[in-house]
Amino acid sequence: MRYRNVVLLSLCAALAGCSAPNQQAAVQAKTATTPQATESATLPAPTVATRPEPTAATSQQLDPANPPACAFTGAATAAGQVPALDQYTFSTPRTVLEGDDVAVSQWLPDNQRLLVTTETPDGQGQSITTLDVQTGATEQYAEELSELNERPIWLAAEQAVAFTQLLPSRKQAVLNIAYGTQKNAANEEVSTEIESLFINSDADGERIIVASASDQPRPQVITANAAQRQVTRLGAPENSTSDSSAPERIELESWEAHRTTWSPDGRQVVVYNKYGATLLDVQTGATCALSLGDSDDGPRWALFVYWNPDGQSIAALTSVGGTGRNLPFTAMTLLDINTGVANTVDLGIQYVYEMGWLSNGQLVALGDVARAGQAVQLNLILVDAQTAAYQIVLPDNTFSAGPFSAGDGGLAVAPNGSSIAARCAPSPAGGTQSTPLPAGLCVIDVQAPR
Repeated sequence: MRYRNVVLLSLCAALAGCSAPNQQAAVQAKTATTPQATESATLPAPTVATRPEPTAATSQQLDPANPPACAFTGAATAAGQVPALDQYTFSTPRTVLEGDDVAVSQWLPDNQRLLVTTETPDGQGQSITTLDVQTGATEQYAEELSELNERPIWLAAEQAVAFTQLLPSRKQAVLNIAYGTQKNAANEEVSTEIESLFINSDADGERIIVASASDQPRPQVITANAAQRQVTRLGAPENSTSDSSAPERIELESWEAHRTTWSPDGRQVVVYNKYGATLLDVQTGATCALSLGDSDDGPRWALFVYWNPDGQSIAALTSVGGTGRNLPFTAMTLLDINTGVANTVDLGIQYVYEMGWLSNGQLVALGDVARAGQAVQLNLILVDAQTAAYQIVLPDNTFSAGPFSAGDGGLAVAPNGSSIAARCAPSPAGGTQSTPLPAGLCVIDVQAPR
């Protein structure tokens, strides 16, 4: 069975009823002044010390589905010293795995292995493996998986992989942990009572967080270690143990279901979907509503949220309105977590597909670029998060979006920022790629002065 190749952010031609892409020719580099704060600049991020701990009484008084706006009291994040965009060097992409069905989930902490999924030879399922980009060595963690619609995650603490599946009945989601062929351990079915297919973990891979399918953004946290297994509901009275009843429903619509992103220090979680974003304090359970800014057509909402490794800001892939998989645009929005100031970066394109932080606080994005007289193609874009300057990276190479149902799986940045993994694609008709690469997974080395 092939991936559910419902790539949400496909090119405009694949989006029924979507407006034509911006036809302005993309420049190789653009320097912009720091964008003005949107209306969200007046909405701040929570100060942990001032938020009440949710006892049973206070939890009953608050409506978790409609938390108060975050009240930020911190100072603006100090600008760090980062290299100018033109000082970066990007190597020619090298193919490390061929196939148009390859998806990249993430780099492992060693900055040398990737967690990838591929279609099985018979086309009836998917396999999850790790791939050493230096030696080509692979280790299989799961195979013959059907209905693997969302990306798996690496659990560093367990040296294992967590992934979700939808049972054939399509009424129950299952969370599994796979330990790999070298450990000779069977896959563990952790839970059949999760409420969503979308999972994440803390930075150490000790806790798995599962977004809630209900209207109340109260995610489940599951301890990865089997001997210490515990399931709790964040934000429930006194973080009580989750009940054992099966969820009433499982939200499958990519943007209706809640997603989660854990802060690098493990203290906060952003819970978000098409209807808003909530910042949740892991220790106290207190929640507040984040604003990602407004446009002429309404408030921005997040498709994906990426936390800066320094914990001081987040990057969000945002849109406004939209029905189903027809989105008018997707853009990069940056939010200072200390002040609540949100800025949307104008990259001169209609769709940004995926993003990733370099270790020094710069961003790499995958977006569609239109050039005069040529077909729209996906390019890598390097973005200065402080100034909003940007530069097209490797303009003669084309890339493709990820194959998971939400559109991710096409871009990953190594934790130390030294490498980028992306899905390479043959150049489209009229493209500029002088040496076409086979479809598959490519690695690009990144060098920047220190």
